[in-house]
Amino acid sequence: MKRINNISYADKNGFRGLGDLFLPDNQEGAPVALVIHGGSWNAMDKTSITPLAILIAECGYAVFNINYRLLDDAPWPACGDDCIAAANFLLQAVHPVIKQLDHSKIVVAGASAGGHLALWTGLHLPPENVRAIISIAGPADLNYQSKNQVCQ
Repeated sequence: MKRINNISYADKNGFRGLGDLFLPDNQEGAPVALVIHGGSWNAMDKTSITPLAILIAECGYAVFNINYRLLDDAPWPACGDDCIAAANFLLQAVHPVIKQLDHSKIVVAGASAGGHLALWTGLHLPPENVRAIISIAGPADLNYQSKNQVCQ
C-alpha cells in the first residue's frame, strides 16, 4: 500500500482542507472511497479514522481520508460543504494520481459525526456518482426528540 499525505482539496481551509490518499497495491482502475472522521463535528481530525482508511485500502480501494472545518471555526454547513468539495475533488480527478483510478463512482464512509457527513455528502451528489454510503453510528435524524428520554 502506498500513502500520499496532505493533499489539498480546499486550499482556503489550510490544515482542514487536507486529505491523505491511500492507494492499494493494484492501483490501475481501483475504485475510490472518501472517508470522513467523527468528533461531534467539532473535534478530531483525519488521523482518528486512519485505521478504517487502511482497512478499506487493503480491500483494494483507493481511499481519500480527509479533514474538514470544525464548528468552532465555521458554522454548519461548512463541514458538509467541505465533504462535498472533497467528493468532487475525487470525482473530477483533480490530483494526477486519481486519474488512473475508477473515480466515476465513489464510496462515501464515515463514523459518528463522520457517518452523518457521509450520508449528507452521498445524498447531495448525483446518484450516478455514488457507489455506496457507509454510515457507522452516524446520526441520521438530528431533529429527533425521544418522548422517553433517559438522560435529562
